Amino acid sequence: MPSTLSQEAKPLARDDGRVPSTSRESTWVIVLAGGDGTRLQHWTRIAGGIAVPKQFCRFRPERSLLAATLARARRLAKPDHILVLVNQAHRAWWSPELCDLPEDNVLAQPRNRGTAVAILHALVRVLVRDDAPAIVLLRSDHDVEAEGPFTTGIQQAMSEAQRLPDHPVLLGVTPTHPDPGLGWIVAAAARGEASQAVVSFVEKPTLAVASRLMGWGALWNSFVLASSSTALFRLYEDTQPTLLEMYFQGLSYTQGKSDALLRLYRMLPSRDFGTDVLQQLPQRLRVVTAPACGWVDLGTPERVSAWLERHRDSPLWQSIETARPGPAMGPALEHSPGPPIG
Repeated sequence: MPSTLSQEAKPLARDDGRVPSTSRESTWVIVLAGGDGTRLQHWTRIAGGIAVPKQFCRFRPERSLLAATLARARRLAKPDHILVLVNQAHRAWWSPELCDLPEDNVLAQPRNRGTAVAILHALVRVLVRDDAPAIVLLRSDHDVEAEGPFTTGIQQAMSEAQRLPDHPVLLGVTPTHPDPGLGWIVAAAARGEASQAVVSFVEKPTLAVASRLMGWGALWNSFVLASSSTALFRLYEDTQPTLLEMYFQGLSYTQGKSDALLRLYRMLPSRDFGTDVLQQLPQRLRVVTAPACGWVDLGTPERVSAWLERHRDSPLWQSIETARPGPAMGPALEHSPGPPIG
């Protein structure tokens, strides 16, 4: 732990051996919803050529991807234990979606510094308010056909994180095809346990390697993670000590200033949670396998196109069918209601 911890960060140093419960009372869900969705801008443009980040788009008639993720989070934790990381530049889209959350639970970042910085920022906010929480990380850019089995898988990961409080637990998905655009988890034999030890990660392999991984029983990485707060923070201590030092020094330097968060984010480097944290210590991690649930990462045009072919009733599909693209514009998009963009 850095020696320059601010008063606000001191709860992070507490380690009294308590194991967090998997109950809603002690669980905090951190929702990642700050991505720009640059790879899908052709699909997600509205009138005027403005690209809407995909987490705010309605792929299904009833709600956006973010709204579906929030509903998932509410099955795991109390509403006041749900923190959502968003980008300040996306306020027009996230403001109406998050109006039911406490104001302090909406963490609007002034700029994108990667998922590792975002998760660290949320983790500090949780630990200031709760000294022994259980943490669940959810991404808001995935679609799930069957929410019940998927939530069951998350709860299994939560139970394993409680049973093994030194080991963050990932949720893996049994692959249906050798997708080379996804991250893969190679795990050890289960030997009758509810979770497997993580051996290694393989990011975006070739098709041939993805086929071999699938044959070996490797899993797609959903990036859903359950952990004790202590185990999660120790991952940062052991993989990103410089980032921690900069973060806590930044908190100290900027306390009491109106532009404190912007100043903090200006000085921080960009770090990716998967690459720069998880993949540095795979031996620290466990993985459980989600039941069959129709999970898909809507992160590439190819995957979105395949998804739309299977869901022709999607609002996104209908907007593409009826759009009249103009110069330098993609198709119009039906999106979640929000204030005018200007």
